Amino acid sequence: MKGVSFLEVILVIALIAILATATAPFAANSLRQQQFISTVGILKSYLLKAQSYAMSNKGSGPWGVCQTSSTIRLYSSSCSSPAFSEDFSIPQSVNVTGLSDVSFNSPRGEPSQTLSLTVSGDNRSINLTLSPVGTLEDN
Repeated sequence: MKGVSFLEVILVIALIAILATATAPFAANSLRQQQFISTVGILKSYLLKAQSYAMSNKGSGPWGVCQTSSTIRLYSSSCSSPAFSEDFSIPQSVNVTGLSDVSFNSPRGEPSQTLSLTVSGDNRSINLTLSPVGTLEDN
């Protein structure tokens, strides 16, 4: 009669536990990196989308982007009472500074103010600059 002994089962479970323990820090680091990259991408996307929507007169009212506590919001009309909004929750491992309420005019897509944004997390940071003419640059 052939089968699996109790000792073999315990050894397999121990090996799985050791591998899981060894890879957990790498998985956590990978998650933080992905959250940082995702936040930068969403922030850029929202700014460019708001500008594009304003330039094409989509909907009624101005388009803009604002930050409310731990949320980045793409909105139409106003940040506090939007006619349309799309929210992104900033992960706890990421910090966004310099983002206030910025809207874009129609038809040229110029921002209501220039911005110097910093996204930091995962032991790195990136600076984004929104110029008076509406160009977005990475520094």
